[in-house]
Amino acid sequence: MPAGLCGAYVFRFLFLSVLLISLTVYWGDYSNESPPSACSLENLESFHPTTARWIPKWSTENTAEKLEAIAPHVCPSLLPILERILNTREINQKETPSVSNIQIQVVGGGTVGLSHALQAYESGASVALIEKRTNYTRDIWFDLYGDPWFSTLRKLSDWSATTNFSSLHAIIHGERAISVRSQILERYLSQVLFFLGVDLYYGYTFSEVVEVDFGRSATRVTRTEGGESFLLPFDILLGADGSKSRVREYLGVNFLPIESIQVDFAATGPAQVSIPPELNQVALVLRLKPNANGECPKEAISIQTGEPELPWEVSFKMPGKGVHQVFKRFFANYCELQIFFGAAQAKNQVELASDGLYDWDFILEVVNNCLEKPFGNVDEFLSSLKQRSSRETRTREYDVDLVTVAIRQASNNVIIKNSSIVLLIGDASVTSHFRLGIGINSAFDQLTNFETLLKDLATGTSVELAAQEYGRETTRIQTSLAVFEVMSILYEAYCDYLIFIDPNENENILNAMMVFGKDYILQDYNQEPWNNEQLFANCPTLQHLHPLPSHE
Repeated sequence: MPAGLCGAYVFRFLFLSVLLISLTVYWGDYSNESPPSACSLENLESFHPTTARWIPKWSTENTAEKLEAIAPHVCPSLLPILERILNTREINQKETPSVSNIQIQVVGGGTVGLSHALQAYESGASVALIEKRTNYTRDIWFDLYGDPWFSTLRKLSDWSATTNFSSLHAIIHGERAISVRSQILERYLSQVLFFLGVDLYYGYTFSEVVEVDFGRSATRVTRTEGGESFLLPFDILLGADGSKSRVREYLGVNFLPIESIQVDFAATGPAQVSIPPELNQVALVLRLKPNANGECPKEAISIQTGEPELPWEVSFKMPGKGVHQVFKRFFANYCELQIFFGAAQAKNQVELASDGLYDWDFILEVVNNCLEKPFGNVDEFLSSLKQRSSRETRTREYDVDLVTVAIRQASNNVIIKNSSIVLLIGDASVTSHFRLGIGINSAFDQLTNFETLLKDLATGTSVELAAQEYGRETTRIQTSLAVFEVMSILYEAYCDYLIFIDPNENENILNAMMVFGKDYILQDYNQEPWNNEQLFANCPTLQHLHPLPSHE
């Protein structure tokens, strides 16, 4: 390993050592007739939304009286955060009374939608959230970052998700990062919203926007099972319903590949270059069964360090076979391998998957190179994989996904509809790379901008001007996100480079990117990060990027 890059000097964007914290929270089986029972110590994995639930409608807006009404139905550990949010909401409504008249509707109950709903409620607005699912099941692990690059950890700390509520199921990576399972974070945020009395419509989908009285807009919301629908008026509609957003599609907003980016390679000088429309990164994500003790398989040990191998070391064991890195997400009895391919191998894997096939012999070779004790044959390996139910065939299949990440960006993320505003946020606005983790972090950064939008509207700023200011700032954030992700995919999948983050860069995460070449002879990455000229000279793909004509 290159000298000078150990310890705290470089924060490894690619690899994080872990510390596990246990989790217990509460969710009950709610009905319309009665409130939930007193605090239970069920694991958060049993905490899930349901359409047949008791909705807590407190008869008072007084914070102390509301907390007294909530207390019998919630775990004591949750009361401090509820009190803090209610106090902040009360202050905001006293300072700007008209904020309570703003109706916010969030379509999409993932982490981005839930966090924006909670921010809107805390700001003093009226909030409703619509989510087509009736349960949270996604097992993606989010890498959440703190200052100076992102405000995510600071915001979650405000909501007690990382500090006061110590039972959050999180993996701690020093002061700057944690990893958390998406469904756990979603259930935590939905639980907070539930006990605050926010209207949560699970099992419902967005259908259309219609004009109602006095030029205002409303969404038609349809129950997923049964088909009955109703109207929900809004002043601000947030489309947080993912990369296949129904809100974005209904509004006719284009969702297109990034066509060009600004680069500055020494060999070419600063230039705007076109990006191939097929640019993507492909990963095979597979999940292994833990053993009887809930333990994941032991990882292969590095000859150089005596520690578990780092993600890129498998590529040195399989030179020329197109395996770029393998990330082992062995957290909390959850045993996931993420195999990232180079561009050529990715194309081969996608072609096989299109025919419903997997190259199990090749996959077994990759997996065996990552574990201390290899599997004897394909059958033994397949028996170790988790299984899941197929919705289409009602049969059991292996818990394996071939994931293709292609960066797309909405042509417009702020739309004025009648006298109301529609905002596209999260993956509905720009695709986020599930491994890089900066998509979810960028969404948390936009909470401050969203809060400013609410204050502007509440203090009399026109809809047009408030929307314009919001759009300008979010476009800046989302463009930086898209450029970072495109460059990361280029460097990793097409150039076989490694990316690290320099912790001494305190302004822009794009400036914190450090790119290293691999040394297949020494079986390590190069001693120093490559400069732009070296990056250009050692990657044919970069050399074939076409500069666009100057408009000067």
